Amino acid sequence: MKHTMYSRDEWTQIGKGTGNKVQAMFKARRFRGFTRTDKLCVGIVLLLIVLIISGLPSHSVKDRTRCNVRCSSEGDQIPTRAIERIAQKRFMEWAGDPVVVEAVKEANNKPAKSLDEIIRLDKSWIGGTSEQEWVEKFLDNPCARYLRQLQNGRGGERGLYAEIFVMDGQGCIVAESKKTSDYWQGDEDKFVKAFADGKGAIFIDESAYDESTRASLIQVSVPVIDPETGEAIGVMTIGLNIGVLSEKI
Repeated sequence: MKHTMYSRDEWTQIGKGTGNKVQAMFKARRFRGFTRTDKLCVGIVLLLIVLIISGLPSHSVKDRTRCNVRCSSEGDQIPTRAIERIAQKRFMEWAGDPVVVEAVKEANNKPAKSLDEIIRLDKSWIGGTSEQEWVEKFLDNPCARYLRQLQNGRGGERGLYAEIFVMDGQGCIVAESKKTSDYWQGDEDKFVKAFADGKGAIFIDESAYDESTRASLIQVSVPVIDPETGEAIGVMTIGLNIGVLSEKI
């Protein structure tokens, strides 16, 4: 029995549909020499080809999209890789500024606080019972003023950075552009994963509503690196306003 070879275009046309188009092919001249069994076999093969072609590509595209996109609770889609590039090129440079490094070194050189003391300070910070003078020193120091300059941005960056704060080696606040919800960040991923036991890493947190800024944010944390040792000595966290970020990416 002589079987006809089909070109790629012909197979594409064959694979575009089932039902009527397959039936039409059975009536075509090229199938006149086929028995009923031959036609049935060809029909099954064509149906399998159609199912494979129509099913696999759309699934793989969804998977790739899901891997590369971080979705906020508001349904915005923020490409994580774009944020990583910003963190590597800009935020690491911010964290490496001498005013930030010196502020963290100065905090680390002070006697280490016990966990009980840190928890006590954190509770009073959250409860609003901390001495105002003590809280103000984190908002009004050279590093804090530098952070506010970064937050204010230039031109189109205004409104993008909702908050910026720096932590020491224990995860306690060293400086901040505006008052944070709590004083101690040492038990949170933003500190733990960015500090990484002194190795340092970029950490992009899930989007969430932030009480202190009253906005939905993606917090990006980068390590503060000691240029002399190459080790992480603290962490800087930048809160990106999702609404503004969505317009820029």
